[in-house]
Amino acid sequence: MYIDDHLDINNKKAINLATCTAGTDAANKDYVDTAVAGIVASADAMVFKGTIGTGGTHTIAAFNALVVYNAGWTYRVIEAGTIKGNACEIGDLLIATVDRASAGVNADWTVAQTNIDGAVIKNDFDANTILKADTDNTPIPLTVGEQTFVGRKTGGNIAALTPAEARVILNVQDGATANAVCTGAEIDTGTDNAKYASPLAIRNSGLISTAASGEFTALTAKGTPVDADELLIEDSAASAGKKKLTWAALKATLKTYFDTLYNLYVHPNHSGDVTSVADGATTIAANAVSNSKLADVPTATMKGRVTASTGDPEDLTVAQVRTLLGLVAGNLSVRTYRAVPTGVVNGSNAVFTLAANVISGTEEVFKNGILMNAGAGNDYTITYGATTTITFATAPSAASSYTDVILVNYSV
Repeated sequence: MYIDDHLDINNKKAINLATCTAGTDAANKDYVDTAVAGIVASADAMVFKGTIGTGGTHTIAAFNALVVYNAGWTYRVIEAGTIKGNACEIGDLLIATVDRASAGVNADWTVAQTNIDGAVIKNDFDANTILKADTDNTPIPLTVGEQTFVGRKTGGNIAALTPAEARVILNVQDGATANAVCTGAEIDTGTDNAKYASPLAIRNSGLISTAASGEFTALTAKGTPVDADELLIEDSAASAGKKKLTWAALKATLKTYFDTLYNLYVHPNHSGDVTSVADGATTIAANAVSNSKLADVPTATMKGRVTASTGDPEDLTVAQVRTLLGLVAGNLSVRTYRAVPTGVVNGSNAVFTLAANVISGTEEVFKNGILMNAGAGNDYTITYGATTTITFATAPSAASSYTDVILVNYSV
């Protein structure tokens, strides 16, 4: 069927159109919408998609959870808050910068700020110009000339100050030399603040170091101060003025102070067995040490020394004294004569005893006045000890007509 003239459908819709396949085909709405969306998406054009905030296309929470979007999607903020990690004000625009089919991230979004009240107009700024404000919310440019301070004097606004105004703020007199180096004497006068206000002047005076911590370790040490040496102090009674204090004055002041805390001690003279004069050496007077002042000694003890080399006296036993004097058993013994040993003379008993520690070889044993021979196989044997035992080879006899008599001479 062909139509040879214009078709007036009287404001009615053409429906159920097939999908276009040729350039001259009529197109339905779905076809057109899809084609336009494809063109926009491929070109990453900015497309307004709605608003963010209470009553908008998305609440802030819902928009922060958005993970699917295309580059160019644009939303207007109608509620201030943190949106996709950005602090946003009402009127700001959020724009997606990449396509996301899933797993969107905050970094995909940029914010176009609409609040530019605080923006600075660059045309207001010439060379050497800063921004100031004399009243609230009214910034204005201020050009700063050469050799000029910017400040604010009492009752005034921020401004480029005149030299006179700057001197008033710095409390410096007109005509003062800015870079003057002060001497120690000038610091001591305390009559001109400008002379010692500078740290450079104080350092160059040699009295105080202004260098880094630890510089004093490099100074030459003085082990013993002398009276003429001087210290730098602040006089609290004279408005903390700088003063010097000599070592002699410091010593005198400390002595006066400590004399009030401690009694002055005067060393006394010592008398008696030990004597001295004031702080002189103590000595023991001649013939002053009696026996009663010596250390006690044990019974049967003498004073001497048996330990090798020179040293303190020692308490010696009798045996130690004998050794020192060279006295041995032979010249110290006591001789006993005609002693009768204990034992029964009955013809069968052969053992007799002496209640003494007989010195070996000093005994003389007599039977009936005849000297007996000692030793095995002879007349008797003897055992020395605290009690000395004599054993005869033949037991002394006791007959009706006579009884053997046993006598012993010996030394102990």
